[in-house]
Amino acid sequence: MANLKKSVSLDELKKFFEEINSRPKIYSHWQIILAVGIACGGFCCLFGGNFFEIICTVISTMAGKFAQIKLLKYKVNEFLAIDLAAFVATTVAYFSHPTSVMPMVACSLFLIPGVPIVNAVIDMLNKFFLKALTEFFRAFLIILSMTAGIAFSVEIFFQIFNTNFRDFILLETTLDTNIFILAIAAAICSIGFAIPLNMPKKFLYIVGILGASTIFSRNFFNLSVGLSPEYSTFFAAFFVGLFSIIIGEKLNLVSSILLVPPLLPMIPGVLTYRFLFACMEWQALKPEEFVMVLPYGIDILQIIFSIVLGANLPRLIANKFFEKRYAEKLKKFI
Repeated sequence: MANLKKSVSLDELKKFFEEINSRPKIYSHWQIILAVGIACGGFCCLFGGNFFEIICTVISTMAGKFAQIKLLKYKVNEFLAIDLAAFVATTVAYFSHPTSVMPMVACSLFLIPGVPIVNAVIDMLNKFFLKALTEFFRAFLIILSMTAGIAFSVEIFFQIFNTNFRDFILLETTLDTNIFILAIAAAICSIGFAIPLNMPKKFLYIVGILGASTIFSRNFFNLSVGLSPEYSTFFAAFFVGLFSIIIGEKLNLVSSILLVPPLLPMIPGVLTYRFLFACMEWQALKPEEFVMVLPYGIDILQIIFSIVLGANLPRLIANKFFEKRYAEKLKKFI
């Protein structure tokens, strides 16, 4: 290790990472916008939406993502861009399908900070506590900004058109669709969210298969075996974490680039911003309705903990087996 430190200076490392960061993106902005729109359409399918609601979700999401990209291009603050993007997506969703709140629920999920949340827990498990706290705080600010944009749109248009916003907070997103269709929708979601992460095209099908397997196994454990959503999520995340390590070793890839996109469809984004929105609007809710919403907060923490623990447990186990191999590779490199 000492030889490695002597042979590579900080300036050389900085130049190396700047060169990587300056490389052109694989996908254009319009490809990313379309991919994110289709991914949120997959979310709408996961929540039980019909074909027309899925189309409205895709259009609304594309409008929101387009607004976010344009705002960031003009150097607008990241959190303000998220706020305005959520407002645009929710507003377009309302006007595209005024009789259903399903597109409004699904259209802003492209803003959910699934990657920072997963990375934060990974950093915490690896004892990088300061970085983990920074990621958690950034994720909280993103969710808060997103919720504020949604709430602003809902407040304006629900009051103008006398729509009951309780339908938005208390909407039941049940899984009445066939679990194979849900698995296909999850594959579409995973691929759609892998594209903004600049995933190489030749690995997209692997991400899709892992995403489909994740949701299929979670629904199987939950609906067929009868496990709770938390345990079902844990086992699904464990399997995708295990397979991502095996596939990563076979293809000489970092397993995390295969791991994160398939986990995103399981992030409880709807519960998160509906819980925060209900807290912001608590005065307008009846006591029994507010009590009904409170368990969302506990469910959010339990599901996120199940995801990150299940996904990272194979990594912690595998590290013991791979440490010797990594040491040999490092020795050869030095």
